[in-house]
Amino acid sequence: MQLRGQATWLYDLARIWATRSGEQVVLVSANDHVHSWNSAHYADRAVDIQGTGLDGLAEWYRGLGLLVYWQVPGHWQHVHVEVGPPCPQATGTC
Repeated sequence: MQLRGQATWLYDLARIWATRSGEQVVLVSANDHVHSWNSAHYADRAVDIQGTGLDGLAEWYRGLGLLVYWQVPGHWQHVHVEVGPPCPQATGTC
């Protein structure tokens, strides 16, 4: 699986958390599976992660201000984390 864009950063964060917490993480999806038509996966802004201690990983990501889907329909076996879309330069607001 080849990571690109912000997906690389998101997975790097998971590996940092795993090292610090003694847990394990496995990248299970980036821009490589079938997702909903407007999924952030296709923009290289999301990853799905399995492993141990996923409640802690989800909370850590949320503490960093990232969008997390965990223990909700479609996300029972993995943590989905994504970065929001880039701020439109024309408006100057996000």
